[in-house]
Amino acid sequence: MYIGILYIVASQVGKFLKTSGILKHVEKAWTTLKFYWSAGHKAVKDSSPEYYKAVVDLCAPYIKLAGDIYLVVRNVSIKLYNNVAAYVERNVPIIIDTVSIMKILKIFSYREQPFA
Repeated sequence: MYIGILYIVASQVGKFLKTSGILKHVEKAWTTLKFYWSAGHKAVKDSSPEYYKAVVDLCAPYIKLAGDIYLVVRNVSIKLYNNVAAYVERNVPIIIDTVSIMKILKIFSYREQPFA
């Protein structure tokens, strides 16, 4: 899956970067970073393939584990957000009505007291 600068433009952050003129600098930084990362990766892979393979074999399970943990945390976060949103949607009108009634009762309680 490719995540590049083109996807940023559609988001709110992308719109801000575009309107402020920062987007062209972000694109240049991304292109430069991608170029040097690829060159460094190729240099390490070509200069010592046995060490590269050993590192890949060592790190692959941990990278897979990190991806799995990300998916679990993302799914739990989405469920939690949906539950909180449903709770707020269900209970906020009740709270607003209660506060409104309390304000009305407080106004009437002030009116019933005689002036000193």
